[in-house]
Amino acid sequence: MFNFLFRLKRNQLINQKRFKAPKFIELTGINRRFEVTYTQAELNNIKYKLQDSQLILTGNIDNHTQIESVLLKFLKTHAKETFYPICEQAAKEVGVKFNRITIRGQKTRWGSCSSKGNINLNYKLLFVEPEQVRYVIYHEMVHLQHFNHSRDFWQTLSFYVPNAKKTAHDMRRIRIDRLY
Repeated sequence: MFNFLFRLKRNQLINQKRFKAPKFIELTGINRRFEVTYTQAELNNIKYKLQDSQLILTGNIDNHTQIESVLLKFLKTHAKETFYPICEQAAKEVGVKFNRITIRGQKTRWGSCSSKGNINLNYKLLFVEPEQVRYVIYHEMVHLQHFNHSRDFWQTLSFYVPNAKKTAHDMRRIRIDRLY
């Protein structure tokens, strides 16, 4: 138990030292860039507001843990708002229906789906190329037809994403855990 608590505390200290409040957030996957501004205010929590391409954080801006938490909330919310219509379009094109979309922060997966039609997408897709976002979303939608990686699966996916195999290879080379 002591070893676990020691590692947990050490990791918290390391993460605290590593975090730098960004001035910009570049979301390559959706071709958007946000300027981040910080405003000190007498609030218990930090709140964010999106105004055009400016992300405004207001509150105790000296609290890096809260800033990181608010930025993560922004990224997950923005990912859901952005990816949901793409998922709807992909499902329509593939001829499948999904139950719900959930945005997570998996360390090793870009996306997954369940036999119940639930699609999980990694918010870190916001940081990769748009064609890679498209690949992951169509990959999961095609899984709703072919719940495996059979030849039929790859043929169907390649119909919607012509460079699917190459993109899959490229995606495996990206270190998800090194993205925000």
